[in-house]
Amino acid sequence: MELCNRELANKIVNSPNPVEVDGLNIDIRKIPDIEEKGVFDPREYFIRKAMFDFKQKMPKRNAVPTVEEIRSHTKTFANDLNDKDIKEKKFTVNVKGRTINVYYYSPCENCKDKQAVIYIHGGSFFAGEASSYKHVCRYISEKADAVVFNIEYSLAPENKYPAAIEDCLGLINEIYNNSQNYGIDKNKIALSGDSAGGNLAIATTLNLPKHITVNYLGLFYPCVDMMPDSNQYQWEESKYCIAESQRELITSRLSLGRADGQGNNELMGMIFYCYLPQLTEEYLTKPDVSPVYADLSILPKCTLFTAEFDGLRLQDEYFGKLLNKQGVDSKVIRFNGVSHAFLDYLGILPQAEASLMIMIEDLKNLLDQCKKRNVKLILDLVLNHTSVNNKWFIEFKRAHTNNDESSVYYNFYEWYTETPVGHTSRVIPGTNHYYECNFSSEMPELNYDNPKVYEEMVKVAKYWVDQGVDGYRF
Repeated sequence: MELCNRELANKIVNSPNPVEVDGLNIDIRKIPDIEEKGVFDPREYFIRKAMFDFKQKMPKRNAVPTVEEIRSHTKTFANDLNDKDIKEKKFTVNVKGRTINVYYYSPCENCKDKQAVIYIHGGSFFAGEASSYKHVCRYISEKADAVVFNIEYSLAPENKYPAAIEDCLGLINEIYNNSQNYGIDKNKIALSGDSAGGNLAIATTLNLPKHITVNYLGLFYPCVDMMPDSNQYQWEESKYCIAESQRELITSRLSLGRADGQGNNELMGMIFYCYLPQLTEEYLTKPDVSPVYADLSILPKCTLFTAEFDGLRLQDEYFGKLLNKQGVDSKVIRFNGVSHAFLDYLGILPQAEASLMIMIEDLKNLLDQCKKRNVKLILDLVLNHTSVNNKWFIEFKRAHTNNDESSVYYNFYEWYTETPVGHTSRVIPGTNHYYECNFSSEMPELNYDNPKVYEEMVKVAKYWVDQGVDGYRF
């Protein structure tokens, strides 16, 4: 396949187009060289039409492809767009008896205090390989001046949930504890991933140990809701603008993640079966399986990159709404004219390089920019309440429901045995106790008379001091 004119990527990057869609501000980047709506980018059309026609000529088969067949056909077509030499090596991390290969890309021989990026590849949790994303990782390393770690996590079904998440956590622990050996700043670790890899990036962040933080998430069309009949958002084909001349071709690309019962249910069923130990609602709605059910307020700055003709687009943009609602510094960028897995065509589709260019700009540390301009950065830290979905509050409710006064969470929030005068409150479910919620019923007030709460907030303040802020106020 021919390389595209790279000026088209620059045109996309330099043409933001914020549009409000169903209450969410989405930056919709148009196809750079045609005006027609509801159609594929010409380069995407060439790729998808050739694949579609080939499949149409193949003999029909009733059997669902096997895992090995899908693995053998899972490929990327990314090209080397680097201008400078990137240092590469491979090392291993041991996680629960599993030896995990990690590919390391560095912009210099002896780096020091660089931004770290862990890239997690896609492939439906049971296919794909890290080496296929070599050119993507090398590009990020050069252009962001960052050290990139490309992880070969354990695939399902040989290693079911939560093995892949454990592998990613194992890598984070390794580079955090040995940051000087890898030439990185342990307080500047970002995660990025595409499709299933985007899901794993979020899941890993939700499971981080308290002493480790991630400073950015770059998510390319992630799967965020595994429930096949989800009621979290409404999936309708009418929400996609599709030209009649390309309807058959485009709708064939909406099948993955389509939640109206007309998608590729065989593939989705295989994903569930391979990845999860049990096909139950309990597993499908776990926060680190379907992040739409998680407390997202703990996530760092986040950019969601979606594709106009991706069946996962609607759940991703709904996820963007949740991020906004829960106060996460986030943005959603939709690339028109392309479909799922457009990043696999780096150098062929201009949207692939454009998305990386935008993510790299995000990675250029805000604090460093402030210091270069001699700007003093003062943070306003609102630390008097959390979300009701916060794990602290969940443990607080459990302690009260079980009348477990020995739990460290029993007095984590302000609570009363009767409705307090002058304060807004709500009943703690399953009890006759009340929690204080002056700002919102979904934001319970923390109890600062509890030394444990104070200790946790000191950690938050220390994190920002370590990041280099000039000051903060509560």
